[in-house]
Amino acid sequence: MSTGTPHLGSWLRALGLAGLLACAGCRAEAEAAPRADAEAAAAPARVETEWSSEASPEPPPALPPAPAASGSAPAPTAPVPAAAPARLAFVGDIAMTMLVQHWIDARADGRAVPPEVDAAFPFAHVAARLAASDLVVGNLECVLSPLGARATTHNPFRCSLRTPEVLLGGHIGLVSVANNHALDFGAKALADTLRRLERGGLPSIGRAAMEGRPTEPFLRTIAGVRVAILGYAVPPRQALADVAAAAGRADFVVVFNHWGAENRPEPTPEQRAGARALVDAGADLVVGTHSHVLQPCEWYRGKLLAYGLGNFVFNAMQDTEARRGGAVLEAELLSPDEAPGRARVAAYRLQRTRLDDHGAPELVGEPEPLRPPAEP
Repeated sequence: MSTGTPHLGSWLRALGLAGLLACAGCRAEAEAAPRADAEAAAAPARVETEWSSEASPEPPPALPPAPAASGSAPAPTAPVPAAAPARLAFVGDIAMTMLVQHWIDARADGRAVPPEVDAAFPFAHVAARLAASDLVVGNLECVLSPLGARATTHNPFRCSLRTPEVLLGGHIGLVSVANNHALDFGAKALADTLRRLERGGLPSIGRAAMEGRPTEPFLRTIAGVRVAILGYAVPPRQALADVAAAAGRADFVVVFNHWGAENRPEPTPEQRAGARALVDAGADLVVGTHSHVLQPCEWYRGKLLAYGLGNFVFNAMQDTEARRGGAVLEAELLSPDEAPGRARVAAYRLQRTRLDDHGAPELVGEPEPLRPPAEP
C-alpha cells in the first residue's frame, strides 16, 4: 500500500517517533550506534534437497508395468503424506540479567546453585515446547558486552557473556535488539553485543532500526516458505518502506515490534493504528513485546496481530501475577503452493507461561487448540 494513503499519512504525522517513545516509556539515546555489517542470516532450517545428475548415475529405464489380470481391480495407490507446515514461534521479553545472569555464571563456574538451576536453566521447562517449532524469535532485552558506561536513566541491563550458548540451547533461534535497553551502555556496547551474537552463532535483527537506517530483513526458507522478519523499537516511518521491500523478496513477512505502554493489558491506539499500517504496507504477521503483561491478539484483513507477549525470561517481574505471565505464540503457515496468493497464518495458538522465583519460564496448563483465522 502506498505510504500516501490518507489514513496512513495522518497516522504517521500524528505519531512521531518521539511521541511513541514517550508512550512506551522509552528514553531516546543521544548517542547513535556506528554502522556495522548487515545482520547475519542463518542457514535454512529445513532445506529442500536437490539431487545433482553429476552426483548420481542415471537410473536404468523402467520396466513396463505387468498387464492386469482379466477382471481384476487396479492396485490401490498409496496416499501421499501432506508436507509438514512451516511452524514459527515467538516469545516476549528475555532479560538474561540480574538473578538469571547470576545463576548462569555461578553454575558454569562450579559455584553452589539451587537444585532447580540445572544445565538447561532457564529454559528447562519450556525447551521441549520450543523445539517443536522451526524457528523461535524473542526480544533480547539486555546488553551482551562488558564495554561502555551507563548511558540511561532507567535500570541498565547487562547479561552473561554465555547468553548466546544458553539461548541456542533453549531453542531460541533469532533475537531482536531493537528495544529500549539496547543502548543502556552506549553505542560501543551495542556493536559489541552484535559481534558476540554473531560469533556465538545466534542471528539478530533490529540494529539498523536502532540507528535510523533502512532495515534488511532476516530471511530463511522454512518448509518451502520464504520468511522475512524485521525488528523495530517502535516502527518508524521507514518501516513501511522496509516492509514493502521485504514483501517483494519473501512469501511471508513478520514485523517484530518493541512498543506500547508498560503494564497495560490493552494495546494503545497507536499500536492498533501502527499494526494496521504495517499490514497495509505488506506485513503478514505483526508481533509485539515491551508491555510486560499479555495483550490480546486480533485479525485485520486476514492477518494476525499479536500486540504483546509479556515476559518470557525476566527476574524482578514477579511482583504481580500479571507481570509473571507471558505466552509462546505458535503459528502454522499455509504456503503459496497450497493456496493462491501469499503465504499466510493457517492457524495459531498461545501456550501460557509463568515466571518462577528465579525469573525462568514454566508452562501453565495445556496449550490452547489451534485457532483458524477469523473471518475478515
